[in-house]
Amino acid sequence: GCGMSDDTIKRVTDPFYTTRTTRKVGLGIPLLKEACERCNGYFNINSEIGKGTTVECSFERDNIDRAPVGNMGDTIITIINSLNNCELLYNYSTDEKSFVLSTLELRNILGGADIKSNDILLWVKEYINENMKNMSNY
Repeated sequence: GCGMSDDTIKRVTDPFYTTRTTRKVGLGIPLLKEACERCNGYFNINSEIGKGTTVECSFERDNIDRAPVGNMGDTIITIINSLNNCELLYNYSTDEKSFVLSTLELRNILGGADIKSNDILLWVKEYINENMKNMSNY
């Protein structure tokens, strides 16, 4: 996105605050923050107007309250398909291994091909799922 003001950053974790006009609540960020903190992890959001926003979160891997990771392939291609004028950097790390996916790097490799095309999204999904299976304790 285009970044958020300091006032918006202060309010973004309130589930009854949203900049959307189609509904009166915004649950995504508040639920993510709560899930991180419930599992001895952390949540951090930094944003600068005109530059964009970075959301960083961590979960204690062996915490009994940590929800399963889920199908990251489907999740990431859904996010990629909704990106407009921004990039996604996904980093999944354990004590032993790390997997990183950067849409900016993918766009450079693709050399102008549409990252949102079905063939590319299906490849990205398979690439993510294959790498996630190779992570320890997935």
